[in-house]
Amino acid sequence: MYVMCHTDRPGLRGVELVEKLQSSVSRCLQAAVASSHSADPSTFAKLLIKVSDLRTLSTIHSEKLLGMTRSVE
Repeated sequence: MYVMCHTDRPGLRGVELVEKLQSSVSRCLQAAVASSHSADPSTFAKLLIKVSDLRTLSTIHSEKLLGMTRSVE
């Protein structure tokens, strides 16, 4: 499980708290990946790229759903 904590959401309050949480979660994930995938030190970087790709897909999906909702109205 990975918790996504991002400070780039419109209207987000407590940005500093979210940044601290994001940093803590990232360090924990990096430690977990390092202990379970020690043979490949680039695994954590690859995982972060996948998370970025998933965020992009999520944004595209949300935009398409919003467009479909508007066309039905």
